[in-house]
Amino acid sequence: MRFFRALACLCAGAGALLATVFVLFRSCGCIPKTEQARADMHIIQPIAEKWRAGHSPDACPTVATLQLEGALSTATTCRDPWDHDFRIWCRPEQAVSLSSAGPDGRFGTDDDIVTP
Repeated sequence: MRFFRALACLCAGAGALLATVFVLFRSCGCIPKTEQARADMHIIQPIAEKWRAGHSPDACPTVATLQLEGALSTATTCRDPWDHDFRIWCRPEQAVSLSSAGPDGRFGTDDDIVTP
């Protein structure tokens, strides 16, 4: 039991360290904007999935809704690196997906970034 407790503490510490490193790299502009957008969307996506599981099947949150309801920290960015809102898409019987309009700021073009 002590082993698992120590392992859990180690994993939590490693996660906190990685989050700190990511924040530092993000603020210095060392991460390409497309990778930054993907990383941000991968933080938001499971939170949107959890929100959706607790609501009606046809409900789909916005990033602002997740923040207002406290599911997502207000410290978490709701805008992509080009300062456009992320969009959350919910389709029946499918995982929640997020998208960024990419550098051109328009959805539905080749530079969009979509996850998953």
